Amino acid sequence: MERKTKIHAPEGSQAIVITRDFDLPLELLFTAHADPKLFEQWMSHEYGTTRVLKYETRDNGGWQFETSDVKGNVIVRARGVFH
Repeated sequence: MERKTKIHAPEGSQAIVITRDFDLPLELLFTAHADPKLFEQWMSHEYGTTRVLKYETRDNGGWQFETSDVKGNVIVRARGVFH
């Protein structure tokens, strides 16, 4: 069985390309990426909760996420720019 998620991270590059196949209508997938509240639900799980702190879905718009464990301890903070 082929994995649904593929990660390509060339050595010596700062780029990471993650490809995943989803079995759902394309419009719903775009909505899940464009709506911060849906994105939080999608990225949260039984091990912790992800909060969207900044989400500017436009060219050069910024994003910032924070993931906490079940006790509320922040375990990951990530930020970047949409290209």
